[in-house]
Amino acid sequence: MDAGNKTLAAQDEDVIDLKELFLALKNRWKMIIVVTLVTTIIASVYTFFFTTPMYSAKATIYLKSEGSTTSELLQGLQVGTQLAPDYEVFFKSRPVVKRVIKSENLDVTVEQLNEQVTITNPSSTHMIVVTCTDSDPQRAADIANSYVEYGIDAVREVVVKEPYIVESAIANEKKVSPSNTKNILMGMLIGLVLSCGYVIAKSLLDDRLNSNDKMERVLGYHVLTSFRQDKSLNFAITNKKGSKE
Repeated sequence: MDAGNKTLAAQDEDVIDLKELFLALKNRWKMIIVVTLVTTIIASVYTFFFTTPMYSAKATIYLKSEGSTTSELLQGLQVGTQLAPDYEVFFKSRPVVKRVIKSENLDVTVEQLNEQVTITNPSSTHMIVVTCTDSDPQRAADIANSYVEYGIDAVREVVVKEPYIVESAIANEKKVSPSNTKNILMGMLIGLVLSCGYVIAKSLLDDRLNSNDKMERVLGYHVLTSFRQDKSLNFAITNKKGSKE
């Protein structure tokens, strides 16, 4: 065999037979289903029994615009938008957060509490939204309201325009995390990927000539006929040998 034919033969051996992989997955469908079910159950147990539900509450304030004409109001809107980052700094400043911790009797540090709170300014609005996430819905609302109350006090000392509370936070009994559906689907996906990956890897690493397609591809001969192994005959032969012994 010349060098060109050897190269082609080597390439043929390296080609992944998709049909063979499909048949391997089909033959192991029971194992794939069992592994997928096991990982789904594990994800469900973890979600319902080993995670802490988290809740969020929002408080919103409005930054008042000075002026009566349209141009003055638009200018005030632009100024309010530009000042939004300043308000976030005020609201999350250490003196304000310490007052919040003291008033709510919290056992956390300033940094830890600030991680629970986000302050945003919706685009092109005078609104400042304070959102707190906590394992207790009522405590989340109380913290958000305290941020607004003490943050406004801090702003009043520096900024001339007075912010007004638009909406106070209320307790939301609907948890925001963890997502039961997401965790369960993730467990199902992990089980499916692991089981399918195992079957595919085992099929690719199996170099035995245990199928007609493999024999035709590796040996280059066409299989004219094949015989199936009769398991009942093997059982009868085994019993016969055992009786003779």
